[in-house]
Amino acid sequence: MKFTKVLPCLLLSWSLFTPQTYAVEGQDIAKVQNLIEAFKSRNTASIAKLVSYPLMAKTNRPAINNEYEFVSRFDEVFDQNLFESIASSDARKDWNAVGWRGIMLFDGDVWLDHDGNILSLKQTSTYVSNNKSSNKTYTYQPVKSHVKPQMKQQVKPQILARGRSALHRSVSNYAQSVLEWKTNRYHVRVDDIGNGRLRYASWPVNVSTAVKPDIVLSNGRLEVDRTGRNHRYVFNNGNFSYHLNVNAKGDQSPGLLEVFKGNQRFLTDNVKEIIRR
Repeated sequence: MKFTKVLPCLLLSWSLFTPQTYAVEGQDIAKVQNLIEAFKSRNTASIAKLVSYPLMAKTNRPAINNEYEFVSRFDEVFDQNLFESIASSDARKDWNAVGWRGIMLFDGDVWLDHDGNILSLKQTSTYVSNNKSSNKTYTYQPVKSHVKPQMKQQVKPQILARGRSALHRSVSNYAQSVLEWKTNRYHVRVDDIGNGRLRYASWPVNVSTAVKPDIVLSNGRLEVDRTGRNHRYVFNNGNFSYHLNVNAKGDQSPGLLEVFKGNQRFLTDNVKEIIRR
């Protein structure tokens, strides 16, 4: 008799605390399909726009804070199996809505919010660092913060100010530092100056960045190669174009600065020190 009374309570508790999944419907289908198409095209720049930043790993790996870091660390985040699972998935059959928690692929391999942005994912990623291969499972998830919004707004300018103090005032205004290298001949950096606009600045390698840079170029663009791994930042200046080639594979030089005059390569300079990538 007691069991028959307890059973309904147990069933009620299970229904309250066990997430209920439903087939993806309506606008959510279009948003999931948009993500799937981005993976099918292997366009990492497009995928990077479909992520809720920052993403944190439950390890000592640093957070991924923006699109540029996401593209640079793409192989760390996605192994081939997970990449293919997303690209070949069916928005109606393989994805499920889980109430306020969002939308998940299979058993939570990938989680999206209801805007279609990646919230978290779990995979076994093989990456190469300092010539050592490692095979570990990383869970990337949104940062869970208990800091009040007004406090967050105070912290970020302080962090940026430390970087700006080392720069000439002509290039000290930026939203996010993207890349900073020392090549054999130059000290170069790329900054996001707001709304995704990229700026390039260059100094002789042994000159302080507190000095006015020799070259400052705006309206740069991010290009990703067909493999979806290596990428470059390109800036035009009349008949000259400046290419900062990032090698994400780790099997060659980490980067290369190239300058073209028309279609002719005018300068090639290998990276000898990465300050930010």
